[in-house]
Amino acid sequence: MSASILELFTEPSKQWVDSAFSGRVPGTQLLHGQEGGLLWGAALLYTKHLLCGEASGACDRCANCVQAENLTHPDLRLSYPHLTAQSKKKDVGIDASTHGLFREFKKANKFPLMSAWQQHLSADKKSLLIPASEAHALTLWLSTKPMMSSRKVIILWMPERLNHHAANQLLKTFEEPSAHVTIILISHDPERVLGTILSRCQQVFIPPARQLSQWLVDSQNISHEQAALLEELSMASPGLALDYLSNREGLARPVAAFVQLMRFAYKQDPVALLAWSDSMAAWTREELAAFLRLSGGLLSQLGRLKHGLSFRPVFEWFPDISFKAKGFTKLLNTEGMLLMHQQLSDAQTDVRRNLNAKVVLYDMALGIMKAF
Repeated sequence: MSASILELFTEPSKQWVDSAFSGRVPGTQLLHGQEGGLLWGAALLYTKHLLCGEASGACDRCANCVQAENLTHPDLRLSYPHLTAQSKKKDVGIDASTHGLFREFKKANKFPLMSAWQQHLSADKKSLLIPASEAHALTLWLSTKPMMSSRKVIILWMPERLNHHAANQLLKTFEEPSAHVTIILISHDPERVLGTILSRCQQVFIPPARQLSQWLVDSQNISHEQAALLEELSMASPGLALDYLSNREGLARPVAAFVQLMRFAYKQDPVALLAWSDSMAAWTREELAAFLRLSGGLLSQLGRLKHGLSFRPVFEWFPDISFKAKGFTKLLNTEGMLLMHQQLSDAQTDVRRNLNAKVVLYDMALGIMKAF
């Protein structure tokens, strides 16, 4: 874990990581916070504290720390959403080749996004889940003794994607893990996690990164203005900020969709908004969630422009998208912008709950129309 990443941790995150030394480590813990945030970094540092052979913990030099950092420690098991065809063998769960792909993916993505993992698997349009065969394999793995350390650790990414049979199969394991077992669940949407699982976990909130813009300046060699825009757009999520920085072409599509939404809503054109909602409904759930997150950041930029702050908004990154942001802010008022933010937030919640995307988006669009 590089020192530069540790600088992003807030005090509550540091306190949780240090609690690994308390001697009273809960058997099952659920970390929740932003996708692309600091959850994985906190979970891996906590794990190194538990597995390290040195009294100081997480020395980054011993075999335990090196293998934990490389995700190859025999007493560390990773579980994550994947193509269920790659988890057919009941006793094995996720196959070795998929684990290899995931280690490769994590090495390149310190702050992983589900959309990036799907792209890595060439599974953009497919649903990734954690099936019952993987739950069975986890239970078998936990029944054996540690090999190198005094403890075994499972890090399970996105328990909200456990299918029904897998979730029920793991309930007893989550409630009463063995004394030498620690299970860390990483969730970006705890409301979708089965309630009986939540009740068996100590829940820990990992806040957004601190001083992200300065970290971006130092680590990515970009300007302070660009870094500040990325921090705002990503809501201080380093994974999203890095994704936006490296994938400007990918940003053009949701920015153009946001501009269309604003124009049709201002023109009070429900027919155009219906057509817009229909076309947007063809996007994947992950793409829609990313669009709605980004829209909140774009709306915040319009708010800053309206209040006279001088900066180069993200809209200017895309000269092919005709939109005079500063002029458009004259059509906005504070109460209407608050309403828009609420509409975007409600739509994001409904998209995560797998409600009908077209209905959700059209209802949101009509709500935004009322803000003008």
